[in-house]
Amino acid sequence: MFIRGVFVFLWVIGLNIIFCGVLHSQQLKTYLDYGLVDEIVSKDSVEMLLSSYTNEVEESDDTGKKIQLLLTESALARSQKQFSKAFVFAGDALFLAEEYKDDKMKAYANEEWGILSFLFRQEEQALYHFKKAHDNYILTESYEGKQKDMFQSHYNLLLCYQRAKEEELLKNQIDSCFLYGKGLEKEKIYEIRLTEKIASITAWKNNFSKELDVLRSMVLKIENSDQFSEELESFLIIVYGRMALVNLKLERLAESKDYYEKALSFEDRFNENLFYRAYLYSKYAQMLFDMGSYKEAYLNKQEEWYINDRYLNLRSFKNSGYLTLKNRYKDQLEAKNNQLHEQEIKLVSNKQELFRFRVFSIASVVLLFVLVFFIASRIRYLKFQKKAEHTNELLAIKNKELTTSMLQLIEREELIQELKDQLGKPKSEKSVRLLLKSIDNRSAALWDNFNTRFMDQNVDFYERLQKKVPNLTSIDLKVCALIRLNFSGKEMAYLLGMSLGSVHVARHRLRKKIQLKRGDNLTNFIGSV
Repeated sequence: MFIRGVFVFLWVIGLNIIFCGVLHSQQLKTYLDYGLVDEIVSKDSVEMLLSSYTNEVEESDDTGKKIQLLLTESALARSQKQFSKAFVFAGDALFLAEEYKDDKMKAYANEEWGILSFLFRQEEQALYHFKKAHDNYILTESYEGKQKDMFQSHYNLLLCYQRAKEEELLKNQIDSCFLYGKGLEKEKIYEIRLTEKIASITAWKNNFSKELDVLRSMVLKIENSDQFSEELESFLIIVYGRMALVNLKLERLAESKDYYEKALSFEDRFNENLFYRAYLYSKYAQMLFDMGSYKEAYLNKQEEWYINDRYLNLRSFKNSGYLTLKNRYKDQLEAKNNQLHEQEIKLVSNKQELFRFRVFSIASVVLLFVLVFFIASRIRYLKFQKKAEHTNELLAIKNKELTTSMLQLIEREELIQELKDQLGKPKSEKSVRLLLKSIDNRSAALWDNFNTRFMDQNVDFYERLQKKVPNLTSIDLKVCALIRLNFSGKEMAYLLGMSLGSVHVARHRLRKKIQLKRGDNLTNFIGSV
Protein backbone atom coordinates (compact mmCIF):
# COMPACT_ATOMS: atom_id res chain seq x y z
CA MET A 1 0.00 0.00 0.00
CA PHE A 2 2.84 2.38 0.93
CA ILE A 3 4.72 1.59 -2.32
CA ARG A 4 1.54 2.31 -4.33
CA GLY A 5 1.17 5.57 -2.44
CA VAL A 6 4.75 6.55 -3.25
CA PHE A 7 4.12 5.81 -6.97
CA VAL A 8 0.98 7.91 -7.01
CA PHE A 9 2.88 10.59 -5.11
CA LEU A 10 5.64 10.76 -7.75
CA TRP A 11 3.13 10.77 -10.65
CA VAL A 12 1.13 13.65 -9.21
CA ILE A 13 4.34 15.62 -8.59
CA GLY A 14 5.06 15.41 -12.30
CA LEU A 15 1.51 16.44 -13.19
CA ASN A 16 1.62 19.41 -10.85
CA ILE A 17 5.02 20.59 -12.08
CA ILE A 18 3.64 20.64 -15.63
CA PHE A 19 0.50 22.46 -14.60
CA CYS A 20 1.68 24.80 -11.86
CA GLY A 21 5.38 25.29 -12.61
CA VAL A 22 5.03 29.03 -13.13
CA LEU A 23 2.06 29.97 -10.92
CA HIS A 24 2.23 33.39 -9.32
CA SER A 25 0.14 35.39 -6.89
CA GLN A 26 -3.12 36.71 -8.26
CA GLN A 27 -5.38 39.11 -6.30
CA LEU A 28 -8.30 39.08 -8.74
CA LYS A 29 -11.74 40.68 -8.53
CA THR A 30 -14.15 39.18 -5.99
CA TYR A 31 -17.93 39.20 -5.63
CA LEU A 32 -17.55 42.37 -3.52
CA ASP A 33 -16.25 44.32 -6.54
CA TYR A 34 -19.42 44.26 -8.65
CA GLY A 35 -21.42 46.64 -6.45
CA LEU A 36 -24.20 44.37 -5.17
CA VAL A 37 -22.64 43.00 -1.96
CA ASP A 38 -21.11 45.01 0.91
CA GLU A 39 -18.07 43.84 2.86
CA ILE A 40 -20.18 43.85 6.02
CA VAL A 41 -22.34 41.04 4.60
CA SER A 42 -21.16 37.66 5.85
CA LYS A 43 -20.22 35.07 3.24
CA ASP A 44 -23.02 32.78 4.43
CA SER A 45 -25.62 35.51 3.76
CA VAL A 46 -24.42 36.43 0.28
CA GLU A 47 -26.42 33.75 -1.55
CA MET A 48 -29.62 34.77 0.25
CA LEU A 49 -28.97 38.41 -0.67
CA LEU A 50 -28.37 37.52 -4.33
CA SER A 51 -31.59 35.49 -4.41
CA SER A 52 -33.55 38.58 -3.39
CA TYR A 53 -31.75 40.55 -6.11
CA THR A 54 -32.75 37.87 -8.62
CA ASN A 55 -36.44 38.51 -8.00
CA GLU A 56 -35.95 42.28 -8.29
CA VAL A 57 -34.02 41.96 -11.56
CA GLU A 58 -36.63 39.66 -13.13
CA GLU A 59 -39.42 42.07 -12.19
CA SER A 60 -37.57 45.18 -13.42
CA ASP A 61 -36.29 43.57 -16.65
CA ASP A 62 -33.09 45.64 -16.26
CA THR A 63 -30.42 44.02 -18.46
CA GLY A 64 -27.59 45.98 -16.82
CA LYS A 65 -28.62 44.78 -13.36
CA LYS A 66 -29.00 41.23 -14.67
CA ILE A 67 -25.41 41.26 -16.00
CA GLN A 68 -24.20 42.71 -12.68
CA LEU A 69 -26.00 39.93 -10.80
CA LEU A 70 -24.59 37.16 -13.05
CA LEU A 71 -21.04 38.48 -12.59
CA THR A 72 -21.47 38.61 -8.80
CA GLU A 73 -22.79 35.04 -8.85
CA SER A 74 -19.83 33.94 -10.98
CA ALA A 75 -17.32 35.52 -8.60
CA LEU A 76 -19.14 33.99 -5.63
CA ALA A 77 -19.06 30.55 -7.27
CA ARG A 78 -15.29 31.02 -7.77
CA SER A 79 -14.83 31.79 -4.09
CA GLN A 80 -16.86 28.65 -3.27
CA LYS A 81 -14.69 26.62 -5.67
CA GLN A 82 -17.76 25.85 -7.81
CA PHE A 83 -16.02 26.61 -11.09
CA SER A 84 -18.56 24.88 -13.31
CA LYS A 85 -21.28 27.22 -12.03
CA ALA A 86 -18.91 30.18 -12.34
CA PHE A 87 -18.39 29.48 -16.04
CA VAL A 88 -22.18 29.25 -16.58
CA PHE A 89 -22.81 32.62 -14.91
CA ALA A 90 -19.83 34.30 -16.63
CA GLY A 91 -20.80 32.93 -20.03
CA ASP A 92 -24.40 34.15 -19.70
CA ALA A 93 -23.15 37.56 -18.54
CA LEU A 94 -20.80 37.80 -21.52
CA PHE A 95 -23.58 36.97 -24.01
CA LEU A 96 -25.92 39.53 -22.46
CA ALA A 97 -23.22 42.20 -22.32
CA GLU A 98 -22.37 41.78 -26.01
CA GLU A 99 -26.05 42.26 -26.89
CA TYR A 100 -26.56 45.05 -24.33
CA LYS A 101 -23.81 47.13 -25.98
CA ASP A 102 -22.75 48.88 -22.79
CA ASP A 103 -18.96 49.35 -22.64
CA LYS A 104 -18.76 49.12 -18.86
CA MET A 105 -20.81 45.91 -18.69
CA LYS A 106 -18.80 44.42 -21.57
CA ALA A 107 -15.60 45.27 -19.67
CA TYR A 108 -16.87 43.53 -16.51
CA ALA A 109 -18.08 40.44 -18.41
CA ASN A 110 -14.85 40.03 -20.41
CA GLU A 111 -12.83 40.52 -17.24
CA GLU A 112 -14.73 37.79 -15.35
CA TRP A 113 -14.36 35.36 -18.26
CA GLY A 114 -10.66 36.28 -18.45
CA ILE A 115 -10.23 35.51 -14.72
CA LEU A 116 -11.74 32.04 -15.10
CA SER A 117 -9.63 31.37 -18.20
CA PHE A 118 -6.54 32.57 -16.30
CA LEU A 119 -7.27 30.26 -13.34
CA PHE A 120 -7.61 27.29 -15.69
CA ARG A 121 -4.43 28.28 -17.55
CA GLN A 122 -6.16 29.15 -20.81
CA GLU A 123 -3.41 31.68 -21.47
CA GLU A 124 -4.39 33.00 -24.90
CA GLN A 125 -8.06 33.20 -24.04
CA ALA A 126 -7.34 34.96 -20.73
CA LEU A 127 -5.12 37.58 -22.37
CA TYR A 128 -7.66 38.08 -25.18
CA HIS A 129 -10.54 38.78 -22.77
CA PHE A 130 -8.40 40.93 -20.44
CA LYS A 131 -7.41 43.07 -23.42
CA LYS A 132 -11.03 43.34 -24.57
CA ALA A 133 -12.05 44.36 -21.06
CA HIS A 134 -9.26 46.96 -20.97
CA ASP A 135 -10.36 48.45 -24.32
CA ASN A 136 -13.95 48.67 -23.05
CA TYR A 137 -12.84 50.40 -19.84
CA ILE A 138 -11.02 53.01 -21.95
CA LEU A 139 -14.18 53.62 -24.02
CA THR A 140 -16.38 54.22 -20.95
CA GLU A 141 -17.07 57.73 -19.78
CA SER A 142 -15.83 58.74 -16.34
CA TYR A 143 -17.75 57.12 -13.47
CA GLU A 144 -17.23 56.57 -9.76
CA GLY A 145 -14.75 53.74 -9.34
CA LYS A 146 -13.28 53.89 -12.85
CA GLN A 147 -9.76 54.57 -11.50
CA LYS A 148 -9.93 51.40 -9.40
CA ASP A 149 -11.26 49.42 -12.38
CA MET A 150 -8.42 50.74 -14.57
CA PHE A 151 -5.90 49.71 -11.90
CA GLN A 152 -7.38 46.20 -11.78
CA SER A 153 -7.44 46.00 -15.59
CA HIS A 154 -3.74 46.81 -15.83
CA TYR A 155 -3.15 44.34 -12.98
CA ASN A 156 -4.93 41.57 -14.90
CA LEU A 157 -2.67 42.14 -17.91
CA LEU A 158 0.29 42.23 -15.55
CA LEU A 159 -0.60 38.71 -14.29
CA CYS A 160 -0.61 37.36 -17.84
CA TYR A 161 2.76 38.93 -18.67
CA GLN A 162 4.21 37.72 -15.36
CA ARG A 163 3.15 34.17 -16.11
CA ALA A 164 4.57 34.42 -19.65
CA LYS A 165 7.81 36.03 -18.31
CA GLU A 166 7.44 39.04 -20.64
CA GLU A 167 9.75 41.39 -18.76
CA GLU A 168 9.24 44.65 -20.70
CA LEU A 169 5.47 44.23 -20.93
CA LEU A 170 5.37 43.40 -17.24
CA LYS A 171 7.35 46.55 -16.36
CA ASN A 172 4.96 48.69 -18.42
CA GLN A 173 1.94 47.29 -16.60
CA ILE A 174 3.62 47.75 -13.20
CA ASP A 175 4.21 51.44 -14.03
CA SER A 176 0.56 51.82 -15.09
CA CYS A 177 -0.63 50.14 -11.89
CA PHE A 178 1.45 52.53 -9.75
CA LEU A 179 -0.06 55.43 -11.71
CA TYR A 180 -3.70 54.33 -11.31
CA GLY A 181 -3.16 53.14 -7.73
CA LYS A 182 -2.27 56.63 -6.47
CA GLY A 183 -4.89 58.10 -4.17
CA LEU A 184 -6.96 54.92 -3.94
CA GLU A 185 -8.14 53.68 -0.55
CA LYS A 186 -5.90 50.59 -0.69
CA GLU A 187 -2.88 52.35 -2.23
CA LYS A 188 -0.43 50.87 0.34
CA ILE A 189 -1.78 47.36 -0.22
CA TYR A 190 -1.45 47.81 -3.97
CA GLU A 191 2.17 48.95 -3.55
CA ILE A 192 2.95 45.78 -1.57
CA ARG A 193 1.36 43.60 -4.23
CA LEU A 194 3.28 45.37 -6.99
CA THR A 195 6.55 44.95 -5.08
CA GLU A 196 6.03 41.18 -5.31
CA LYS A 197 5.80 41.54 -9.10
CA ILE A 198 9.06 43.47 -9.16
CA ALA A 199 10.61 40.62 -7.17
CA SER A 200 9.63 38.27 -10.01
CA ILE A 201 11.88 40.18 -12.41
CA THR A 202 14.74 39.80 -9.92
CA ALA A 203 14.04 36.06 -9.69
CA TRP A 204 14.19 35.69 -13.49
CA LYS A 205 17.76 37.01 -13.31
CA ASN A 206 18.63 34.33 -10.69
CA ASN A 207 19.46 37.01 -8.11
CA PHE A 208 17.93 34.97 -5.28
CA SER A 209 19.52 36.86 -2.41
CA LYS A 210 18.11 40.17 -3.63
CA GLU A 211 14.72 38.56 -4.24
CA LEU A 212 14.73 37.27 -0.66
CA ASP A 213 15.58 40.74 0.69
CA VAL A 214 12.66 42.25 -1.22
CA LEU A 215 10.28 39.58 0.10
CA ARG A 216 11.47 40.12 3.70
CA SER A 217 10.84 43.86 3.40
CA MET A 218 7.36 43.09 2.12
CA VAL A 219 6.62 40.90 5.17
CA LEU A 220 7.61 43.75 7.46
CA LYS A 221 5.38 46.19 5.55
CA ILE A 222 2.44 43.79 5.70
CA GLU A 223 2.85 43.07 9.43
CA ASN A 224 3.23 46.79 10.24
CA SER A 225 0.50 48.01 7.84
CA ASP A 226 -2.39 49.92 9.40
CA GLN A 227 -4.52 48.45 6.58
CA PHE A 228 -3.78 44.85 7.58
CA SER A 229 -6.80 42.79 6.62
CA GLU A 230 -7.90 39.41 5.35
CA GLU A 231 -6.69 40.53 1.94
CA LEU A 232 -3.12 41.03 3.20
CA GLU A 233 -3.33 37.84 5.27
CA SER A 234 -4.25 35.98 2.08
CA PHE A 235 -1.38 37.70 0.29
CA LEU A 236 1.06 36.33 2.90
CA ILE A 237 0.38 32.89 1.42
CA ILE A 238 2.12 34.20 -1.71
CA VAL A 239 4.97 36.00 0.04
CA TYR A 240 5.86 33.18 2.44
CA GLY A 241 5.44 30.65 -0.34
CA ARG A 242 7.95 32.50 -2.50
CA MET A 243 10.35 32.85 0.43
CA ALA A 244 10.11 29.08 0.95
CA LEU A 245 10.91 28.47 -2.74
CA VAL A 246 13.88 30.90 -2.72
CA ASN A 247 15.35 29.34 0.42
CA LEU A 248 14.94 25.94 -1.21
CA LYS A 249 16.96 27.14 -4.22
CA LEU A 250 19.62 28.44 -1.80
CA GLU A 251 19.52 25.00 -0.09
CA ARG A 252 18.39 26.48 3.24
CA LEU A 253 16.05 23.61 3.98
CA ALA A 254 15.16 24.51 7.55
CA GLU A 255 14.20 28.10 6.61
CA SER A 256 12.34 26.79 3.55
CA LYS A 257 10.38 24.30 5.71
CA ASP A 258 9.47 27.06 8.14
CA TYR A 259 8.14 29.36 5.38
CA TYR A 260 6.18 26.52 3.77
CA GLU A 261 4.43 25.89 7.09
CA LYS A 262 3.66 29.61 7.49
CA ALA A 263 2.34 29.99 3.97
CA LEU A 264 0.03 26.97 4.25
CA SER A 265 -1.31 28.04 7.65
CA PHE A 266 -3.14 31.15 6.38
CA GLU A 267 -6.81 31.18 5.43
CA ASP A 268 -7.82 32.30 1.93
CA ARG A 269 -11.19 34.07 2.20
CA PHE A 270 -12.00 34.12 -1.52
CA ASN A 271 -10.04 30.96 -2.44
CA GLU A 272 -8.27 32.93 -5.18
CA ASN A 273 -4.94 31.33 -4.16
CA LEU A 274 -6.37 27.81 -4.17
CA PHE A 275 -4.27 26.68 -7.12
CA TYR A 276 -1.16 28.38 -5.76
CA ARG A 277 -1.72 26.53 -2.46
CA ALA A 278 -1.82 23.25 -4.43
CA TYR A 279 1.47 24.25 -6.03
CA LEU A 280 3.03 24.90 -2.59
CA TYR A 281 1.77 21.54 -1.28
CA SER A 282 3.42 19.87 -4.27
CA LYS A 283 6.78 21.67 -3.85
CA TYR A 284 6.75 21.16 -0.09
CA ALA A 285 5.95 17.45 -0.49
CA GLN A 286 8.85 17.10 -2.95
CA MET A 287 11.26 18.74 -0.50
CA LEU A 288 10.06 16.51 2.37
CA PHE A 289 10.39 13.46 0.15
CA ASP A 290 13.98 14.42 -0.70
CA MET A 291 14.68 14.90 3.02
CA GLY A 292 13.36 11.39 3.74
CA SER A 293 10.23 12.51 5.58
CA TYR A 294 8.02 10.23 3.49
CA LYS A 295 4.96 10.15 5.69
CA GLU A 296 4.82 13.94 6.04
CA ALA A 297 5.49 14.25 2.30
CA TYR A 298 2.63 11.90 1.54
CA LEU A 299 0.19 13.85 3.73
CA ASN A 300 1.06 17.11 1.96
CA LYS A 301 0.78 15.35 -1.36
CA GLN A 302 -2.70 14.18 -0.44
CA GLU A 303 -3.70 17.82 0.14
CA GLU A 304 -2.28 18.76 -3.25
CA TRP A 305 -3.96 15.72 -4.85
CA TYR A 306 -7.32 16.70 -3.37
CA ILE A 307 -7.16 20.19 -4.91
CA ASN A 308 -5.85 18.96 -8.26
CA ASP A 309 -8.31 16.12 -8.64
CA ARG A 310 -11.29 18.08 -7.34
CA TYR A 311 -10.73 21.44 -9.04
CA LEU A 312 -7.91 21.37 -11.56
CA ASN A 313 -8.62 18.01 -13.17
CA LEU A 314 -10.97 18.87 -16.01
CA ARG A 315 -12.20 15.27 -16.14
CA SER A 316 -13.50 15.35 -12.57
CA PHE A 317 -17.24 15.29 -11.99
CA LYS A 318 -17.03 18.67 -10.26
CA ASN A 319 -15.65 20.40 -13.37
CA SER A 320 -17.06 18.14 -16.07
CA GLY A 321 -19.11 21.02 -17.34
CA TYR A 322 -16.09 23.26 -18.05
CA LEU A 323 -15.13 21.91 -21.46
CA THR A 324 -18.78 21.57 -22.39
CA LEU A 325 -19.40 25.14 -21.30
CA LYS A 326 -16.33 26.40 -23.11
CA ASN A 327 -17.34 24.66 -26.33
CA ARG A 328 -20.95 25.72 -25.89
CA TYR A 329 -19.83 29.33 -25.53
CA LYS A 330 -17.79 29.07 -28.73
CA ASP A 331 -20.56 27.20 -30.54
CA GLN A 332 -23.19 29.71 -29.46
CA LEU A 333 -20.91 32.60 -30.35
CA GLU A 334 -20.21 31.10 -33.77
CA ALA A 335 -23.92 30.33 -34.26
CA LYS A 336 -24.78 33.90 -33.30
CA ASN A 337 -22.10 35.27 -35.63
CA ASN A 338 -23.33 33.03 -38.45
CA GLN A 339 -26.89 34.15 -37.81
CA LEU A 340 -25.82 37.80 -37.80
CA HIS A 341 -23.81 37.19 -40.98
CA GLU A 342 -26.81 35.60 -42.68
CA GLN A 343 -29.01 38.47 -41.52
CA GLU A 344 -26.47 40.98 -42.82
CA ILE A 345 -26.35 39.20 -46.20
CA LYS A 346 -30.15 39.11 -46.31
CA LEU A 347 -30.33 42.75 -45.26
CA VAL A 348 -27.79 43.76 -47.90
CA SER A 349 -29.69 41.74 -50.51
CA ASN A 350 -32.98 43.36 -49.46
CA LYS A 351 -31.36 46.79 -49.54
CA GLN A 352 -30.01 46.11 -53.02
CA GLU A 353 -33.42 44.93 -54.23
CA LEU A 354 -35.10 47.93 -52.60
CA PHE A 355 -32.48 50.22 -54.12
CA ARG A 356 -32.99 48.69 -57.58
CA PHE A 357 -36.77 48.98 -57.17
CA ARG A 358 -36.47 52.63 -56.12
CA VAL A 359 -34.11 53.40 -59.00
CA PHE A 360 -36.46 51.67 -61.44
CA SER A 361 -39.51 53.45 -59.97
CA ILE A 362 -37.79 56.85 -60.02
CA ALA A 363 -36.50 56.25 -63.54
CA SER A 364 -39.99 55.19 -64.68
CA VAL A 365 -41.62 58.25 -63.10
CA VAL A 366 -38.97 60.55 -64.56
CA LEU A 367 -39.29 58.93 -67.98
CA LEU A 368 -43.09 59.17 -67.82
CA PHE A 369 -42.86 62.81 -66.73
CA VAL A 370 -40.40 63.59 -69.54
CA LEU A 371 -42.64 61.80 -72.04
CA VAL A 372 -45.78 63.64 -70.86
CA PHE A 373 -43.90 66.93 -70.81
CA PHE A 374 -42.51 66.28 -74.32
CA ILE A 375 -45.95 65.36 -75.71
CA ALA A 376 -47.62 68.35 -74.03
CA SER A 377 -44.84 70.66 -75.21
CA ARG A 378 -45.08 69.22 -78.72
CA ILE A 379 -48.87 69.71 -78.79
CA ARG A 380 -48.51 73.28 -77.51
CA TYR A 381 -45.76 73.95 -80.03
CA LEU A 382 -47.80 72.56 -82.90
CA LYS A 383 -50.82 74.59 -81.82
CA PHE A 384 -48.72 77.70 -81.49
CA GLN A 385 -46.99 77.04 -84.80
CA LYS A 386 -50.32 76.47 -86.51
CA LYS A 387 -51.76 79.61 -84.94
CA ALA A 388 -48.64 81.60 -85.83
CA GLU A 389 -48.74 80.31 -89.39
CA HIS A 390 -52.40 81.21 -89.64
CA THR A 391 -51.74 84.65 -88.15
CA ASN A 392 -48.79 85.21 -90.44
CA GLU A 393 -50.78 84.07 -93.45
CA LEU A 394 -53.65 86.34 -92.46
CA LEU A 395 -51.26 89.22 -91.80
CA ALA A 396 -49.51 88.64 -95.12
CA ILE A 397 -52.86 88.68 -96.94
CA LYS A 398 -53.94 91.86 -95.18
CA ASN A 399 -50.57 93.51 -95.74
CA LYS A 400 -50.70 92.46 -99.37
CA GLU A 401 -54.16 93.97 -99.67
CA LEU A 402 -52.94 97.10 -97.97
CA THR A 403 -49.90 97.29 -100.20
CA THR A 404 -51.97 96.82 -103.32
CA SER A 405 -54.37 99.49 -102.17
CA MET A 406 -51.49 101.81 -101.39
CA LEU A 407 -49.85 101.18 -104.75
CA GLN A 408 -53.07 102.08 -106.44
CA LEU A 409 -53.21 105.23 -104.37
CA ILE A 410 -49.64 106.02 -105.30
CA GLU A 411 -50.39 105.63 -108.98
CA ARG A 412 -53.27 108.00 -108.53
CA GLU A 413 -51.04 110.37 -106.65
CA GLU A 414 -48.52 110.28 -109.48
CA LEU A 415 -51.27 111.22 -111.87
CA ILE A 416 -52.43 113.99 -109.60
CA GLN A 417 -48.87 115.19 -109.21
CA GLU A 418 -48.49 115.51 -112.93
CA LEU A 419 -51.73 117.45 -112.96
CA LYS A 420 -50.43 119.67 -110.21
CA ASP A 421 -47.24 120.25 -112.13
CA GLN A 422 -49.25 121.33 -115.14
CA LEU A 423 -51.65 123.43 -113.24
CA GLY A 424 -49.03 124.98 -111.02
CA LYS A 425 -47.66 127.13 -113.72
CA PRO A 426 -47.78 130.91 -113.14
CA LYS A 427 -50.46 131.56 -115.70
CA SER A 428 -53.03 129.45 -113.72
CA GLU A 429 -56.14 131.10 -112.51
CA LYS A 430 -57.40 131.36 -108.95
CA SER A 431 -59.70 128.36 -109.30
CA VAL A 432 -56.77 126.22 -110.24
CA ARG A 433 -55.02 127.22 -107.09
CA LEU A 434 -58.02 126.18 -105.06
CA LEU A 435 -57.99 122.86 -106.83
CA LEU A 436 -54.37 122.37 -105.92
CA LYS A 437 -55.09 123.07 -102.26
CA SER A 438 -57.91 120.56 -102.31
CA ILE A 439 -55.57 117.94 -103.76
CA ASP A 440 -53.05 118.59 -100.96
CA ASN A 441 -55.75 118.09 -98.36
CA ARG A 442 -56.79 114.85 -99.97
CA SER A 443 -53.17 113.61 -99.89
CA ALA A 444 -53.02 114.16 -96.11
CA ALA A 445 -56.26 112.28 -95.70
CA LEU A 446 -54.82 109.52 -97.84
CA TRP A 447 -51.99 108.91 -95.24
CA ASP A 448 -54.45 108.97 -92.39
CA ASN A 449 -56.57 106.34 -94.05
CA PHE A 450 -53.51 104.22 -94.77
CA ASN A 451 -52.22 104.54 -91.22
CA THR A 452 -55.56 103.51 -89.75
CA ARG A 453 -55.68 100.36 -91.85
CA PHE A 454 -52.01 99.63 -91.09
CA MET A 455 -52.56 99.76 -87.32
CA ASP A 456 -55.58 97.48 -87.63
CA GLN A 457 -53.39 94.85 -89.31
CA ASN A 458 -50.26 95.42 -87.20
CA VAL A 459 -51.59 95.80 -83.67
CA ASP A 460 -49.23 97.52 -81.18
CA PHE A 461 -46.50 97.78 -83.82
CA TYR A 462 -45.67 101.38 -82.96
CA GLU A 463 -45.67 100.64 -79.17
CA ARG A 464 -43.30 97.69 -79.57
CA LEU A 465 -41.05 99.71 -81.84
CA GLN A 466 -40.91 102.65 -79.42
CA LYS A 467 -39.98 100.30 -76.52
CA LYS A 468 -36.96 99.19 -78.50
CA VAL A 469 -36.17 102.63 -79.93
CA PRO A 470 -37.82 105.28 -77.69
CA ASN A 471 -36.62 108.49 -79.49
CA LEU A 472 -38.43 108.10 -82.86
CA THR A 473 -40.28 110.99 -84.51
CA SER A 474 -43.59 110.76 -86.37
CA ILE A 475 -41.73 110.78 -89.71
CA ASP A 476 -39.50 107.92 -88.41
CA LEU A 477 -42.60 105.93 -87.51
CA LYS A 478 -44.10 106.48 -90.96
CA VAL A 479 -40.85 105.35 -92.63
CA CYS A 480 -40.75 102.23 -90.40
CA ALA A 481 -44.36 101.38 -91.32
CA LEU A 482 -43.61 101.65 -95.03
CA ILE A 483 -40.37 99.64 -94.65
CA ARG A 484 -42.37 96.89 -92.87
CA LEU A 485 -44.59 96.69 -96.00
CA ASN A 486 -41.49 96.53 -98.23
CA PHE A 487 -42.16 99.87 -100.03
CA SER A 488 -39.38 101.10 -102.29
CA GLY A 489 -37.70 104.45 -101.71
CA LYS A 490 -39.51 106.02 -104.66
CA GLU A 491 -42.89 104.79 -103.43
CA MET A 492 -42.15 106.08 -99.96
CA ALA A 493 -41.20 109.48 -101.42
CA TYR A 494 -44.51 109.77 -103.29
CA LEU A 495 -46.54 108.73 -100.24
CA LEU A 496 -44.70 110.95 -97.74
CA GLY A 497 -44.54 113.91 -100.12
CA MET A 498 -40.76 114.25 -100.06
CA SER A 499 -37.92 113.70 -102.47
CA LEU A 500 -36.18 110.36 -102.90
CA GLY A 501 -33.00 111.86 -101.36
CA SER A 502 -34.94 112.88 -98.28
CA VAL A 503 -36.19 109.29 -97.95
CA HIS A 504 -32.59 108.02 -98.04
CA VAL A 505 -31.57 110.58 -95.40
CA ALA A 506 -34.54 109.51 -93.24
CA ARG A 507 -33.52 105.84 -93.49
CA HIS A 508 -29.91 106.71 -92.60
CA ARG A 509 -30.98 108.67 -89.50
CA LEU A 510 -33.28 105.81 -88.54
CA ARG A 511 -30.35 103.33 -88.64
CA LYS A 512 -28.31 105.60 -86.36
CA LYS A 513 -31.15 105.91 -83.86
CA ILE A 514 -31.62 102.14 -83.81
CA GLN A 515 -27.78 101.79 -83.54
CA LEU A 516 -27.52 99.25 -86.31
CA LYS A 517 -24.09 98.15 -87.41
CA ARG A 518 -22.91 98.34 -91.00
CA GLY A 519 -23.79 94.72 -91.75
CA ASP A 520 -27.23 94.79 -90.04
CA ASN A 521 -30.35 94.92 -92.24
CA LEU A 522 -32.88 97.65 -91.35
CA THR A 523 -35.76 95.84 -93.06
CA ASN A 524 -35.04 92.61 -91.07
CA PHE A 525 -34.92 94.54 -87.81
CA ILE A 526 -38.30 96.28 -88.42
CA GLY A 527 -39.82 93.02 -89.63
CA SER A 528 -38.85 91.34 -86.32
CA VAL A 529 -40.67 93.90 -84.19
